[in-house]
Amino acid sequence: MVALNALAQDSRCMVSANIFKVFGTDLVEHVIRRIVMPNWCANTLELSASKEKIDEFESKLNISSENFFDLFIPPSPNPDEWYEYNLEKYGCKWNCNANDWERTSNESLLVIFDSPWGPPTALYDTLVASGVDVYAEYYEPGMCFVGRYCDGFDRSYEYSDLDSLDNIPEDLVESWNIRESLFMEDE
Repeated sequence: MVALNALAQDSRCMVSANIFKVFGTDLVEHVIRRIVMPNWCANTLELSASKEKIDEFESKLNISSENFFDLFIPPSPNPDEWYEYNLEKYGCKWNCNANDWERTSNESLLVIFDSPWGPPTALYDTLVASGVDVYAEYYEPGMCFVGRYCDGFDRSYEYSDLDSLDNIPEDLVESWNIRESLFMEDE
């Protein structure tokens, strides 16, 4: 928790600070829930666009946060080809529910969700192509990787032990409490 408090006060980590301010300890609890079920990737997604576009996203999320990828990409027209379609259009196996979300300004929306196996980077690419600014961070503790996506550029980092965290940007390590998680596993 100390790491999250320090991170929330660091102006260089605006999205992570927003996550902490909006969700506080809920984010930590969210990550801990996912640690016990491997192969779920925890995601934070900040969408920035015109007020009208964010109004539209918010309106649809108010109706339902289930299968929220449908806000941006229609579901597969052929039920027999759902797997290939989802991998191509979303970048992951299934559509996802928005676990938590918050409008953070007139022109931005923050969403926290879990995705199977990895982040939905193909969905992010589609959003960027439509004029939406996308900043996302993700963490998959079961397969030991973490990363960030920013407007078309994805950077993922693998880790195996405390020493391997030296190759990962410290703000990612701290925002997902990876060091503390690995330390607890070693005990």
